[in-house]
Amino acid sequence: MLDTTVTHQLILLDYSKLLGTAVRFTPDSLFFRMHAAAEVSAFPAEQVRYLGVYQPKFNPDDEQFASSAPGFQDLTYERTALPFQEKARFKIINLLYLGTEFALNDNFEVGVGLAPVGLLLTQRARVSITPKVHVGVSNQSIYFPFFGNTNRGGTGVLVGDVTALLTLGDDRGFLNIGSGYFYNTDVRNERIFLQRLAAGGRVSKYWHLYAEAMASLNRRNDDAELYPSFTAAYGKRRHRWRFGVFTVYQQERRVRIPPLPYVGYTRYW
Repeated sequence: MLDTTVTHQLILLDYSKLLGTAVRFTPDSLFFRMHAAAEVSAFPAEQVRYLGVYQPKFNPDDEQFASSAPGFQDLTYERTALPFQEKARFKIINLLYLGTEFALNDNFEVGVGLAPVGLLLTQRARVSITPKVHVGVSNQSIYFPFFGNTNRGGTGVLVGDVTALLTLGDDRGFLNIGSGYFYNTDVRNERIFLQRLAAGGRVSKYWHLYAEAMASLNRRNDDAELYPSFTAAYGKRRHRWRFGVFTVYQQERRVRIPPLPYVGYTRYW
């Protein structure tokens, strides 16, 4: 018999962790009510890796935090290979970028949105090697339909970056390493190599802190740029607000941009 008066921890085959109450278990399905949802969800029995009574490991606030804030896997500028913990999300950054992203399954996610005079497109694939080691690849681009080199017969320009990701840790704390390149379809042989290094973790019941440094190198003119950022995120239930600063340093021209603020909001489903 299942004790419906306690909090259960459910771990799926892809190592996604959920907190809630196990209502009923049949040979084919597990019926589970998550803390952040009123309705009961059904999970196929073959997808269940572990089900047990949840016992906080660190402090009494851990359980409350896990049931009150979305999983730490969707960042504002940083991208990780952490497991998808929601089916969909809508996000706004500085009232300039609006996008909706959907997890097609445990390993693939796609998104579409609006950017200034352009269309935002995102794709991400990821897999967990162990509960603490995750790998993936991310592509994020903006299509500008009204720009481009018309002399080449172009009807628009696509700019973005493709990045391979290695993420160590989980939503309590992580280290993310990325390597890829920036592309621009309007410029021939325009490939600028990118390196990412990000780290973050939970510091209280509702707050996460994380930072990233992204470096770019254009080998054609040996120009290097650095893009550091720092973010504090407040998450509760299915909402997350972000407050951060970022800056740019360009080596060749010795350009340093003063720290600029940004804000973001995400709604999860």
